[in-house]
Amino acid sequence: MTTPTLRAICVAVVLGTTIVNVAIDVLGRNLGVPLSTVQWTITGYTLALSMTVPVAGWAIGRFGAKTAWITSLIFSGAGSILCGVP
Repeated sequence: MTTPTLRAICVAVVLGTTIVNVAIDVLGRNLGVPLSTVQWTITGYTLALSMTVPVAGWAIGRFGAKTAWITSLIFSGAGSILCGVP
């Protein structure tokens, strides 16, 4: 299996960012916070997302794409379960 190209990684980052931008108005309304607060949240999300790109590239190069993908699914699922535990 070949590793993802830089273009594919950039597309994933851009799509991830635009997904959150669609929810700006809904987040503001549902949380009852001003737009400036929601914008800071989006900025933090974008910064965190941009920091994962080099780490993902390193992990794919070191362990392979399949292993990195399965590991990320496991951590994501575990995080979701922990968020749901009271």
